[in-house]
Amino acid sequence: MTAMNKRTPTSRPAVGVALAACAFRLPAVDGDIVELQVTPAGEFRPADGRDDMKVDAWRIDQAIATRVIERFQARKTPLVIDYELQTLHKEKNGQPAPAAAWFRSLVWREGQGLYAQVKLTATARQKIAGDEYLYFSPVFTYDVPSGDVRELRMGAFTNTPGIDGMEPLTLVAAATFGLTTTSENPVNEEQLKKLLQA
Repeated sequence: MTAMNKRTPTSRPAVGVALAACAFRLPAVDGDIVELQVTPAGEFRPADGRDDMKVDAWRIDQAIATRVIERFQARKTPLVIDYELQTLHKEKNGQPAPAAAWFRSLVWREGQGLYAQVKLTATARQKIAGDEYLYFSPVFTYDVPSGDVRELRMGAFTNTPGIDGMEPLTLVAAATFGLTTTSENPVNEEQLKKLLQA
C-alpha cells in the first residue's frame, strides 16, 4: 500500500457542496413519474462559468455512481426537489418551501450519467406542462480535492440554472445538510467558512 492510499482520520478528503452544478432541460410530462438527468458522465463543470470552485471539475463514473446510489438507497427519508432551492432560503426569507417532486430511485447509465426517477406533485406537473419551469439542478456533496461526487442531497426546478450569490448559498447548504470535512468530524460554521475560502 502506498502512502497515497494510507489515510488517517485527519487526512481524509474534505467535503464540499455543489449547488446547481449543472442544469438539465425538464422532460415532457406524461403522468406523475418522470426521469431526470442528475449529472453527466465523467468530468463536468458548472453551467454558469463560475471560477471559484474548490476543484478543477466534478467527477462521476460507474464506481463513484455505485457509492452515490448505495448512500441514496440507505436513506430512510426521501430526498426533495423544490422550486428555486427555496429549502435553502426558507430560514432567511420565511417563505414556505413546498415540494415539487420526490426522488424515488437513481440509476447509472454508462456513457450518459446519473439519472433519477422522481414522482411529481400535482402542482409541479402543471407548472412543467405549462412551461413555468424548464430546468432541473441537483445539489450534491463532493470530495475535495478529487471532485468525486459523494452524495445527492436534493434538487430544484428552476429557470435560472446559474444562481447568483453561490458562495453564501453554499454555506447555507452546508449548514442545512450538516456538512462535515470527513466522514467522522463535523465542522462548525467558522471552520466551514475557512475551508471554503482556502
